[in-house]
Amino acid sequence: MKKIIAALLLLVAIVSAAWRVGEKEIFVSKYYSKLSQIVKDNNLKCDFYPNGKARLYVIDQEISLLERSGIEYKIIKEDLKAFAENFWTSEVPSGYYTTAEITDLADSLSNAFPDLCQKYVFGATALGTELAALKITDNPDIDENEAEVMFDGGIHGDEVGGAENCIRFAREILQSYESDEYIRGLIDNREIWIYYSVNPDGRNAMERENSQGVDCNRDWGYMWNGESGSSGAYSQNESKALRDCAYNRNFVVHTTYHSGIEFISHPWSYRSSQCADNAHINQLAGLYASSSGYANIPYGPGNTGMYPINGSSKDTNYGAYGSISWSMEISVDKQPPSTQIQYYYNLNKPAMLTMIEYSGYGISGTITDETTGEPVKATIFVNDYF
Repeated sequence: MKKIIAALLLLVAIVSAAWRVGEKEIFVSKYYSKLSQIVKDNNLKCDFYPNGKARLYVIDQEISLLERSGIEYKIIKEDLKAFAENFWTSEVPSGYYTTAEITDLADSLSNAFPDLCQKYVFGATALGTELAALKITDNPDIDENEAEVMFDGGIHGDEVGGAENCIRFAREILQSYESDEYIRGLIDNREIWIYYSVNPDGRNAMERENSQGVDCNRDWGYMWNGESGSSGAYSQNESKALRDCAYNRNFVVHTTYHSGIEFISHPWSYRSSQCADNAHINQLAGLYASSSGYANIPYGPGNTGMYPINGSSKDTNYGAYGSISWSMEISVDKQPPSTQIQYYYNLNKPAMLTMIEYSGYGISGTITDETTGEPVKATIFVNDYF
């Protein structure tokens, strides 16, 4: 009982410290060339979106900077501190899972479907929260010569749709294995990884960053640049754990779920020029878009389609590991009403199945030593492409 009380008190402390007193979430819907300079000069927390839109997290003194520059804005959340404290207390809004419930669901799936699902633990956060993923395939305890694909969610703790999307998808495909021939074929011939909660402490606090105040999507090694609190490449437990999951697999397609806009953001994010595989990645992103339930979701390189960032998971998964990797921004609202959770899941489910299917197309096989016949580590390039 003492441990439970201590844990609850710690969670309350985290939640109450996550936002500054009087901090607001505001939205700028018009293009202002001076906004980016104001953000940079005053170190404001801001997400820039296509067509000049931006979401900022500011207190009254910082809002006055925008007002003096004639920048119009709309207040989305009047008091983020109060919102965070109330979001997970008492009853969670109907339809939302808490972090603990998501973990319990993952455990129940691995227990209920031991022949199809195995849970892998990759570490723990600074607060001791488990960091884990589900591997779903017909032989989960064996590394078979099958295409691997990964979905992760919740790298930003206040973007609650991603983790929901991941755990719901894991549950549905496992429950559909016997009755749905198409899903059964995917599970039998692919290795599907669901990393269901990348930043659980951030989600508990309803804060973008982790418990150490670091944006885990600026903490990756490829073109790391010390942004958003990151003191060094992979400085955080959350980044290390997700890196280890990716590094020891061969993910053909990696999708990381975000929210705040509706956009498929693929490499590069750190530079404006196109990556070598841009045409192929763009083609597959178009397939995600067309097979999803979105009417016309845009897609393209993150640097020009959204805003420049360094040290992102998608740039690292592509630039270092050769995976087709992107951030899928599933909803404009970072915390959609609970009545819309299933709606956004339904929009993405058919595209997730399509990515699993297409991950197995193309060249595949094992590279072996000519004399011994044993597998060897190697990288294949076709022309200039991975």
